[in-house]
Amino acid sequence: GRIGYVPQHFTPDRAVPMTVGEFLDIARNKTTPIHRIKESLEEVGLHPVSIKRQQLANLSGGQLQRVLIARSIMHHPDVLFLDEPSTGIDIAGEQTLFELISTLNKEHSMTMIMISHEINMVATHVDHVLCLNTQLVCSGPPKTALNNTALQKMYGSDYVASHQHDHL
Repeated sequence: GRIGYVPQHFTPDRAVPMTVGEFLDIARNKTTPIHRIKESLEEVGLHPVSIKRQQLANLSGGQLQRVLIARSIMHHPDVLFLDEPSTGIDIAGEQTLFELISTLNKEHSMTMIMISHEINMVATHVDHVLCLNTQLVCSGPPKTALNNTALQKMYGSDYVASHQHDHL
């Protein structure tokens, strides 16, 4: 219960006619009150009454990602792991998703650990980075850690940083 997890890929089986409400209720441990389903859906910006009735397999990528986040925060975790959280989400949805993650971080003092290969996303949305490539390559605030040397160690000596980091 102290750790939440949002997977990179989750594809509901269309042969299993499960609603969002059923999916969340199955994930709820029996010590967690049933009203936490409604609360967690509201926290991620979904209307609980309508979304709970929808088939899990019929959700858009953005809706599914929000349901997965609602599922992961239902037990008030201290740490939330997000594996490539913007996979399958359009650009507008991505911005909304990162605003949501930031809000959850601030309102719940929840540590967020994101795994990502998207350097621009990392540089824009995190306070601290750990760059790994079979070993620790760099660590620190994005502005200092994501330098050309570190990026070349991660992506190869042919990697050339472009204007993508101008905002740092």
